[in-house]
Amino acid sequence: MKTNVAIIGAGMMGRIHARAWSELPGVHISAVVDCDRTAADALAQRYRALSTTSLTEGLADAMIVSICTPPHVHAEHVEAAARIGADILLEKPAATTVSDYERMQEAIDRSGVRLMVGMTGRFYPECRRAFAALNDGTIGRPIAYAEHMHFDASELPDWYFQRPYAGGGVLLTNGIHSFDRVLWLLQPQNVRILAATVRSLGHRGDVEDFADIVLDCDGIICRVQLLWQPGADAIRTVELVGERGTLYVEMYRGITITNADGQQSERPYREQADFLERTLVGVRGEVQALLEARTAGIPAPSSLDENRRAFDLIMDIYRYAQGGADD
Repeated sequence: MKTNVAIIGAGMMGRIHARAWSELPGVHISAVVDCDRTAADALAQRYRALSTTSLTEGLADAMIVSICTPPHVHAEHVEAAARIGADILLEKPAATTVSDYERMQEAIDRSGVRLMVGMTGRFYPECRRAFAALNDGTIGRPIAYAEHMHFDASELPDWYFQRPYAGGGVLLTNGIHSFDRVLWLLQPQNVRILAATVRSLGHRGDVEDFADIVLDCDGIICRVQLLWQPGADAIRTVELVGERGTLYVEMYRGITITNADGQQSERPYREQADFLERTLVGVRGEVQALLEARTAGIPAPSSLDENRRAFDLIMDIYRYAQGGADD
């Protein structure tokens, strides 16, 4: 029997999700739902799927739902998917408010469905290699972590810069990846904010486009810098220093591991691969993981509860940067 997958949202991420799901054996894209009927029609045609603006109609036959809409409507879409008993792959940020996280948690607890938040950073091969190296002792006990994510803001959708839709700027939209990665890689029990600069440089919209954060994660000093700037060179790096060696990750490129045994580099991508092709690598990992969890009858990775911890940390950073206390 085929597994029917409905896609909510026919924008860039909806198109990537649809392609990743369609590549899996036994999976059928059953419907594309979008308030823009033209966009829904264009994506649905590729997969001979139903095109609709109606959630009720689009989800009628769905067993899995990929939600690829702006985060201010995620809670509504999660509740609709949970009502029909469909498992859910939810794009980031999962929500813009604590109350929406609680609404979604109540919906999935009530229905018993799986919800996996799309943290692609856990599924890129360079990040998975870093996770393995940390756990097998390749670089010893970590002592310092630094991440830089700089983007050309002119390439980003308009809603990213509108607080009612996005909930925040670079700190939430991209920072949710960064802080999920910190928590996933280092597994700290306690996180304390040491410094936080969060600013709007005035390039676009009404949200922050720069953030520079320093954390203490169980004694490991972590610095995360995030920037949206027109014309900026894309920089997406993670450097982790351990007592026996270092990891240097270039997102979408590869990883270099250096220790007493020498230096090893892995480059899992084609040099000519564009942004969409590289992003598809992570989304393929996500859809495969959710389908495997569904088939095995086990919880999905990257749960809503895990993601809530990264979100709560970001909310604490906003408060700290505004002069509030770090709880």
